[in-house]
Amino acid sequence: MLLNARSPYSSHAAVPRSTQIALLIPMQRLGCDFIQPESHFPPPDYPAVPTDQRIQEAKSEWLIAVEGELEELDGLAEADGLVPISASLKAEAKRILEALNPQSIAPVIYPEDGEIVIYFKSPKVQASVGIEVSNDGRGACYSHIDGRNRSAHYGTSRDIPDEFVLARLRNLSSSK
Repeated sequence: MLLNARSPYSSHAAVPRSTQIALLIPMQRLGCDFIQPESHFPPPDYPAVPTDQRIQEAKSEWLIAVEGELEELDGLAEADGLVPISASLKAEAKRILEALNPQSIAPVIYPEDGEIVIYFKSPKVQASVGIEVSNDGRGACYSHIDGRNRSAHYGTSRDIPDEFVLARLRNLSSSK
């Protein structure tokens, strides 16, 4: 199949047929497969949004479920006799969850005394990562992966997630 130089996605001038053939023969000898250029490009009506942005905007199933659970934390804290969860704390936990959205492991969230815990547990091995966010604005991350305990403490939960948290979650996802 010859190169289709007049693709609607190409801004280049038409390539002469003799040039196409001259380029095509050596490429076929190398085992190159040719497909229509149109199949490499999205259709003209495809949204022009960068892939990373579309991924961030798309909510995973676990994020939708956890956001619903986040609204129910007040009732759980009250039933357990814990310090109530503030609206700003729930908003901060939601921000962290949204920042961690493209995770392959779904977290569990639960209230502690004036805190929200976001807990990721590996389905394969005994390993976990826990993120605590407290009413006073502080935060922490604890991990147990490959028999090693690690932790980081934050004066402000606005620093979560940082590279430490992201690295622990990557290690958790890849633990065997």
